[in-house]
Amino acid sequence: MVLYSIQFLQNYFKHFSFDFLFTDQGFPVRYKIPNIGLLYLFELPFLLLGILVLLKDSKKEGIFLLGWMVLAPLGSALTFDEIPNFQRTLLIFPASTIITGIGLIRLFSQMRAKSYWMTVLLGGIAVYSLFFFIHQYYVHGPWYRPWYI
Repeated sequence: MVLYSIQFLQNYFKHFSFDFLFTDQGFPVRYKIPNIGLLYLFELPFLLLGILVLLKDSKKEGIFLLGWMVLAPLGSALTFDEIPNFQRTLLIFPASTIITGIGLIRLFSQMRAKSYWMTVLLGGIAVYSLFFFIHQYYVHGPWYRPWYI
């Protein structure tokens, strides 16, 4: 029983690992995009800021969104193959996107005078990340493990 609990906890926390969320270390292999994770790296500070904002300010919304993120990978953690799995983890991402947006809104509300330059900088990073994703998907994706196409 103890070994099952340990394996369950390991499977559960793999869904929140840096490698799974920000690099291409998930399963199934046929859905991997080279060097691209499920979240962009520039989203990480906003996700953390959004979590802090929800814990500090919004009790009902915070409990709902953070509970959503905590409960979503439970079913996937009970399985025994292909952990962490992209398909089984999709339920987390609406909540993580909302939390990231809350963090971004809080940052812009605190940076009133300098928000123009911050907007340009973050917009540039977002556009670069989007084009990097498109490049990886259409140029490198077909050659990266082509036996899954």
